[in-house]
Amino acid sequence: MPDTPQTFMTHLPAGSVVSPLVFDTPHSGSYIPAHIVTDATETERDFLRDAHVEKLLTASPAQNIPVLENLLDRVVIDTNSEEYEVDPRSFTGHWPLPSRLTRNITIRGLGLIATSMKQADGSLRPIFNEQTKLTTQDVLERLDRYHRPYHAALRGLLARAFDAHGYAIHINFHSSPRAALKGRDLLIGNLKGKSAHPDLTHHIQAFFHMNGMNFGENSPYPGGALIRRHSAPEQGLHGIQIEFARDLFTAADGTYDHHKGEMMILFVTSFAQSLHMFADAHQGRLRPQVPQAGRPAILGMDSP
Repeated sequence: MPDTPQTFMTHLPAGSVVSPLVFDTPHSGSYIPAHIVTDATETERDFLRDAHVEKLLTASPAQNIPVLENLLDRVVIDTNSEEYEVDPRSFTGHWPLPSRLTRNITIRGLGLIATSMKQADGSLRPIFNEQTKLTTQDVLERLDRYHRPYHAALRGLLARAFDAHGYAIHINFHSSPRAALKGRDLLIGNLKGKSAHPDLTHHIQAFFHMNGMNFGENSPYPGGALIRRHSAPEQGLHGIQIEFARDLFTAADGTYDHHKGEMMILFVTSFAQSLHMFADAHQGRLRPQVPQAGRPAILGMDSP
């Protein structure tokens, strides 16, 4: 494959203080490398994209929180899907890795590689035909070039936080149309209680309630690969997915509303402050439940 520009950015704090928090936004990018062709329309891509979520996190590095921002369009590959979330029949050639037909594929046409786009009537429009199907080699190269490096970068940031504090808290930010959130302002995803200490989830619920946010939990989005693969609360790794209703920071036409956006930046800043205070007061609950030597294995054992 030809060389391409950087496809994710890590916004690091300027100071030397290491926060136990790590933020990331995996679906806000729109970059498609020149050698990749997609039949997804701009409207369909806009619907999939968590546009402008990265803007809500711009104040976070000043709070010593690193922010991992994916610049790549979701139609290229979805970093928040598992490597096994593929339908091998969608590609030409032998698929050499495990695969599983999840609801993300069968109901939404998505997964690791988007093969269909949901239409207004709920139907799925295929975006490949027999002539434009990807080869298995195409997909394997996207895994190596885009998907795995993003996960490695997140592991590195979590390892840095864990080394400094003995635990780490990962907040994975997304957005959806309000209708998809059943009219709510936001949704908390914690893999139905499996990705974070329950006291952390309760604190987040209390913060949103205190700030007048109408929120739900886990339905319809309990969380994806990024918190599934990098969370192990019993080992001191806590992950939460936050899904904002897009109209909290966008105009009716989907463009960024600067006034609303500034309010949401202040909200996220206050949210981060509350998480820092909670973490400082409850370190014992957030650290591994059973003493362990070094980092959790999922972070790797080498020093950063």
